[in-house]
Amino acid sequence: MGFAVSPSDNHCKWEPLLELNWRVLDGGQVIAEGTDQGKSMDFGANSRSLIKHIGSFRGKAKHRYVVEITFKKDASTLDVTQPHLIVATPDSL
Repeated sequence: MGFAVSPSDNHCKWEPLLELNWRVLDGGQVIAEGTDQGKSMDFGANSRSLIKHIGSFRGKAKHRYVVEITFKKDASTLDVTQPHLIVATPDSL
């Protein structure tokens, strides 16, 4: 998956499964954007799920935003896990 315990953890020789660009739009205006190159220390796990944090933005309560994700490589091997995009407030994670 591309998770690392420390930035210098280069033990995994496999390429990361996820590489993506993301952006958040308010109407037609881009208010936040970023890139995830696949290797990250920002992840979480429990007995039912593996969570990878790909970015954050500051929004307003009860306001609608559009989140666009552009995958830079084929990650269809993850389809069997039924992946989901979750947009949440920091206190709800």
